[in-house]
Amino acid sequence: MEERPLVPEASCRGSRHAPSSDLLASARNDSVEAGPQLIWPWSTGADDCCCFAVPISDAASQLRANDVCGIRIPPQLKHASEKRKAEFLAGRRCAGMALKHLGGKTDFPGISSDRSPHWPVGYTGSISHTRNMAVSLVGRSEKYPGLGVDLEKILTGNEAEKLADLIMKPQERRCIAGLDFALLTTLVFSAKESLFKALYPAVKHICAFGASEFTGWDDCGFARLRLATDLSPCWSSGHVFTIQFSVLGDHLLTMVALPARPAKPSPPYAEPARNRSFERSPNSVAPAVLSFSRCLNPTHTNRCG
Repeated sequence: MEERPLVPEASCRGSRHAPSSDLLASARNDSVEAGPQLIWPWSTGADDCCCFAVPISDAASQLRANDVCGIRIPPQLKHASEKRKAEFLAGRRCAGMALKHLGGKTDFPGISSDRSPHWPVGYTGSISHTRNMAVSLVGRSEKYPGLGVDLEKILTGNEAEKLADLIMKPQERRCIAGLDFALLTTLVFSAKESLFKALYPAVKHICAFGASEFTGWDDCGFARLRLATDLSPCWSSGHVFTIQFSVLGDHLLTMVALPARPAKPSPPYAEPARNRSFERSPNSVAPAVLSFSRCLNPTHTNRCG
């Protein structure tokens, strides 16, 4: 049984937002000093919400750009490497541009004691970065209680095999068996990362990968996760979330926008339906590179950007 598209077929053929492939190519090829670029690589748009990306060509360039922006390095990163500082600054530059784009003043989210971004009143968002690229998704908090974004390089076959048992239950693995295992393992990983980032402001703790279950996807760029445990009074076991994803060359970008009013939980978990496979676009753009060290290396736990 094929997974039915989660949106009307017409929305699979385009979006009112500009395609992101050219924008990402521009962001990757321009100098760091050119600044973050507005992108929207997903199938459907979202009001009062935007996403910006910027390359991280090298730490020195990012730090020079910071001299212009005036973003402060927080005390928590005082002794961090120049590369880590550059990643932090790139993510904050994207967030600052997104806030300005939404009509706010020029501002940059700080860093909370738990290392999550501290957003200005009236806004919420998420930041993700790889070795070469940073992105930030920001929206108005009156409409979105939580937003999550995650950028990952698509796993190799060997990496996927090492990672799969850490992020998926047997029924989730059966859902993707026989298909593009590396690509779909990356999708499961990234979708859960985006969801956990979006839920963090409400639940205030880092969720294990087993807290949600991958239940399906379609070739329009939509996937679904169901909570497998109670995380808070509002977000209890059985809630289903729609994740948008975009395959960009050998990379994957996912996002989730939490609804202002949670729907009632779905019935108990059932075996996921087999889904139609999807192809990687030969003309798509690879915006960044990332090691999956946070799972393959248990000492890496920073998921807050």
